[in-house]
Amino acid sequence: MFTNRWRSGLVRCAAAGAAGAAGVMACAVGAGPGSCPPQNPAVQCQTTARVMSYQATTFRVAENVSFLNGGDLSSLCFEGLYFGTPPGADHFTIQIYASGGFPLLPSGQPLAEFVEGQNLTVARTQIEGTLHSYSATFAPVPVLSSTCYWIVVRNALPDNTWHWADGDKSNGDLFSMTDLNQNGVFELPGEFAPDDLSLCTNLVLAQGAAGCHPCRCDWIPDGFHNTQDFFDFMTDFFAGDADYNGDRVTNSQDFFDFMACFLEERPFCYG
Repeated sequence: MFTNRWRSGLVRCAAAGAAGAAGVMACAVGAGPGSCPPQNPAVQCQTTARVMSYQATTFRVAENVSFLNGGDLSSLCFEGLYFGTPPGADHFTIQIYASGGFPLLPSGQPLAEFVEGQNLTVARTQIEGTLHSYSATFAPVPVLSSTCYWIVVRNALPDNTWHWADGDKSNGDLFSMTDLNQNGVFELPGEFAPDDLSLCTNLVLAQGAAGCHPCRCDWIPDGFHNTQDFFDFMTDFFAGDADYNGDRVTNSQDFFDFMACFLEERPFCYG
């Protein structure tokens, strides 16, 4: 058991050892204030949750994003913590992938790869204890609007492990991937992680990650596609918080788009 104090209260982080949960660290703490450089968090950030974190030293961890408008992606900001004393230097690698076919997972060669000390600059800022924010800048990568991309972050530390802090449902899908078997391929269902990850970009994010989730109507999400997803969606819809299609408004089009997915046979919806 590892105990640390974050800005938002006492944090107890335990490395999960159960099968299928390798690399996950549970952190009993609520959401805290953002710590990245000045951004418009409502449109450029996935809100930080600080409840779970995913080990991204041994494993490759990927978060899906899409952008409301096209442009040049040139900076990221994210949060993470160390399972031990913070090192003197980090060794970050950031890869940007396009999704290939269906399911919409990282595939092929990365569109771009950046290595700290070569073509990547990362500024680390302590929030509290071992929790830090990281501001990464790199050469511009052209991205398209409403297209699914994956961002892989890894911190290859020789004598420590670094964990990428989670986010909440602010990009609409609560979905990330961890290459648990380290074979270089992200695979369903075993490497699905039911959390977003903390992330800000220099571009405006589309909600719902433009359908990056292979089962977009798994609204809860719990990896299954069933009537509970419908009931939960309708509850959110009537509360005005069911932006299914990612256009930053909740209206009847979200209902129609959700139902089109819900009634369709989806090979990567389990259940």
